[in-house]
Amino acid sequence: MKDFINNKYNAFYHITTKENQTRIEKEGLYAGNKKGISVIRINDERIFHSIMAIQLYSMEEGASNEFVLLKISPSKCNFKVSEIVPDKVDEWTWPFHNNILREKIDNSCIRFVSELKVGSWAAINIEENRSREAIIQENIYKECFKIVYENNRGRKYTVNEQQKNIYL
Repeated sequence: MKDFINNKYNAFYHITTKENQTRIEKEGLYAGNKKGISVIRINDERIFHSIMAIQLYSMEEGASNEFVLLKISPSKCNFKVSEIVPDKVDEWTWPFHNNILREKIDNSCIRFVSELKVGSWAAINIEENRSREAIIQENIYKECFKIVYENNRGRKYTVNEQQKNIYL
C-alpha cells in the first residue's frame, strides 16, 4: 500500500449519488461510519457497475439511481499507510475495496470524473455476472492479494482470498 499511495499516478475512486456531488465539491467527503471512507483502488467500469448493482442500486419508486465517480489523489491527501485498510465487504469485488480511516477528505483532494448511470435491474445482473467471471481470472484480481498493508503499530500484513489477515 505504501507504493500505491506514494505513486502520484495512482488514485482511489468513490462512487456516490449525484445528489451528494455538490456538497462533496464544497465541503469534502465525510466518513459515513466508523469504518471510514469507502473507496476502490481500480479504475474499471466493470467494478463500478458491479458495486452500483450490489450496494447502491435502489428499486424504490422515485429513486434516481444516478451516480457520480470521484477520484481521490493519495499524493495530495498525504495519507499514512496505516490509514488505508482492506474493506472486507460481502461481495466478489471486495479485494478492490479499501477504507480510508479519516473522518474527512478535503475537497482539494477530490475531482469529479464522470456520471455513472445504471440500466434496468435485469441488465445489471447479467452484466455483473459476466464481469465477475472475467475479472476473477485476470491478474488485476490476483495482484490484490499481494498488497502489503500496515497497521498503526507498524505491523505488516496481506489479505488472502478468505478475507483473513496474514501477518508478515
